[in-house]
Amino acid sequence: MKIKTSVLSIAFGVISAVAVAQVKGDDDGILAQQADTRDKVAIDAAVT
Repeated sequence: MKIKTSVLSIAFGVISAVAVAQVKGDDDGILAQQADTRDKVAIDAAVT
């Protein structure tokens, strides 16, 4: 359980960093935020 949690934390950290980069490079931050949410849902589905 602990291993899964830390892997998820790392994955979310990477996704967050990518999302921040997208927002900085793209004026439309809302689209980046929606893509970030989709990625998190996909990772949750893959882990489950």
